[in-house]
Amino acid sequence: MNLKKTTIISVCFFMNTSWSAPIADVITNPQASADNTVFNFSYSVTSLQKYYRVYLDLEHRASSGFPQGGLYANYLIENDVLYKYVGPGWNWSKVKSLGSTTGTNNSWVVPRADVLANANLAGTVDYLYQVESPLGISSYTKLTLTYPGADGQNSDLPPPIACAKCTSQIAQGAKWNYVISETPKFSVLADIYDISGFSSDAKLVNKIHTQGSKAICYVSAGSWEDWRPDANQFPESVKGSSNGWPGEKWLDIRQTKILLPIMQARINMCKEKGFDAIEFDNVDGYTNKTGFPLKSAEQAYYNASLANMAHQAGLAVGLKNDLNQVEQLLPYFDFAINEQCFEYNECDDLMPFINANKAVLNVEYNLATSKFCSKANAMRFSAIKKDGSLKEKVTFCN
Repeated sequence: MNLKKTTIISVCFFMNTSWSAPIADVITNPQASADNTVFNFSYSVTSLQKYYRVYLDLEHRASSGFPQGGLYANYLIENDVLYKYVGPGWNWSKVKSLGSTTGTNNSWVVPRADVLANANLAGTVDYLYQVESPLGISSYTKLTLTYPGADGQNSDLPPPIACAKCTSQIAQGAKWNYVISETPKFSVLADIYDISGFSSDAKLVNKIHTQGSKAICYVSAGSWEDWRPDANQFPESVKGSSNGWPGEKWLDIRQTKILLPIMQARINMCKEKGFDAIEFDNVDGYTNKTGFPLKSAEQAYYNASLANMAHQAGLAVGLKNDLNQVEQLLPYFDFAINEQCFEYNECDDLMPFINANKAVLNVEYNLATSKFCSKANAMRFSAIKKDGSLKEKVTFCN
């Protein structure tokens, strides 16, 4: 499957003008390019009017940007100065001056260190330019630019390994239960059980299959856990800061030659016990304080590699959280597992899975079911309410 989008960066141009009549298609020759250090974008205009506000939506999250023209802007260029949105309301913090633009040609060079440090721009990327009319009417000219990659693939990632049966293993709309801190007693029946790979044995997995249900093997791929039987296989060099849980430390996922063989052994364990699928936890270290300078591209490579290894073993694989990389990693993963997207207003980020007929397994810990269940059902999520202990007790939304 071709990866048509790795990162979507939306840019919205607004015109500084007092004209009393609308004009159309005033922007021509839009250009965008990126390398490891800078992001360049430019355009020409057919009039002498100058567009002075440029909104950049880098994350596509309503919770993290200023709403403008259908975007949620994280950054603003106004009068050739780059600002970062800090909110709430019209609250922007100056980052730096970008220099001047004159005449009918407008261009900026934005250092990635200032604005795009975590954006993986390899492969094919769509830049959406939205142009507002001078009257402020909600009519836009939309232009798409492509940052080329190798045949639409992200050149930093391995090609996806197909697994014909994997997507159907975890069905959209199925009831699931998340039970990783104790052995399920089946007091409440579910279609899918996500259980501890280390603590569960083949007999338990077979019991799940006997009742017509599927079993997901939970393992952590992004943290070192001092109580696991393979804990001594992790050298000190890959152990970072605590991830907030007793006995756990973030892993340096850049050291794939060390970590991937350990994860392969865990995948083999899940396969030998008869699991249908695998959940790799803690695969969003690049968004956390791990003790390592992890980048988005490095996380994407690690996660894609894990998914390919799972598919080679015939296991379906779920993407745990990591909302920023959903579109980029969608071709690699068969379903998504998410914690608290309704609480944090992030669930729209998971819709690419739903639109691809892949399941989204959501768990909420703090919200009342009245606050999210109807929304979850409308979005075709498999949502549940649990307490943080992740024992068997569960409330299903569907």
